Amino acid sequence: MKIQFIVCGWWYDEWDGKKNQTEFIDALYELKEENDNLDVMWTCHKTPPKIITEKFDYKEYENIGLEWGAYDKVLNDMDLDDDTFLFFIQDDMVVHDWSFINVCIDHFNLNPTTKVIGNGWNYPWDINPLEEARLSYWLKNGYNWRDYAKEENKHLYEEPLQCWSMRGSFFASKMKYIRDKWIQIHKSIWTTRYEIFIRPISFFKIYD
Repeated sequence: MKIQFIVCGWWYDEWDGKKNQTEFIDALYELKEENDNLDVMWTCHKTPPKIITEKFDYKEYENIGLEWGAYDKVLNDMDLDDDTFLFFIQDDMVVHDWSFINVCIDHFNLNPTTKVIGNGWNYPWDINPLEEARLSYWLKNGYNWRDYAKEENKHLYEEPLQCWSMRGSFFASKMKYIRDKWIQIHKSIWTTRYEIFIRPISFFKIYD
């Protein structure tokens, strides 16, 4: 069994107005060192400090698409087996109980209809895919929402629709579910089309 953490790197060890916030980083490093079947990859939207570069694999990408863009970009550069359990997480998290890893894996194994586990979802969001995307306002490129979708997913964005999405602060899945498109990855838009199992957020204290 392979476990892959993918961490969206932005705050690193300085967030919530404080420096030297290393508890999350230290715990991830300990997990990686003590478990041969667990790897950690940082997908970074700005240059990471030595506390990251000296302890973890990482890649730095252009800051587009928020955490969803970061997750998507690094997944495209990785070659993971279908059975790999994936844990996507932002780096400004305080984890109270790391047993959530086994809780998620056990639930996936016992409930094959569950394709994604998260700590919450966003409110429904109505968009017209042919209108200029919010991101384009800052990039000044005039792209609409559909322009940001992958070619194989553009057919999903032909007319107004209501989007349902997971919170990007944390969610878990398996590589097979992503490859089989139970979870659709659209550069900066991720949607699901199957049962969602939401865990209570008591495992985490979330800053965002």
